[in-house]
Amino acid sequence: MSFSKKFVKYLTEGMPIHIPEDEVFLFYNALKEFFNTANNAFVAFYEDGDEALIISDDDKDYLKVIYSDDNISFRHATPDSILDSPAEIIIAGQAFLGVIIFIERLSPSEDTELILRSQNDRWKL
Repeated sequence: MSFSKKFVKYLTEGMPIHIPEDEVFLFYNALKEFFNTANNAFVAFYEDGDEALIISDDDKDYLKVIYSDDNISFRHATPDSILDSPAEIIIAGQAFLGVIIFIERLSPSEDTELILRSQNDRWKL
């Protein structure tokens, strides 16, 4: 499967990953720390007991990351808010890429080789 098709599949169907039920909060907390310590404008919000992690910047909530049924899925952070500018779409894409890089760091696959190094440099690896 090509790189772009795989990422479209991740966005539309999620990423199949198994996390033991008693460790899901650890995944969310580690993802939150990854985003909040990276050298970029993103901030991640998650409190123990929440069912999702929200990725934002100073202006807008961009991405909701949800783990359930052995799948990490991606949704608009606020369903009634539309990303209506190319700049907002790019920022949401960067948030998505950050999640992919985080997951690849923990469980490397061939996808990592396809992500440009210039994108990796924006994240604390």
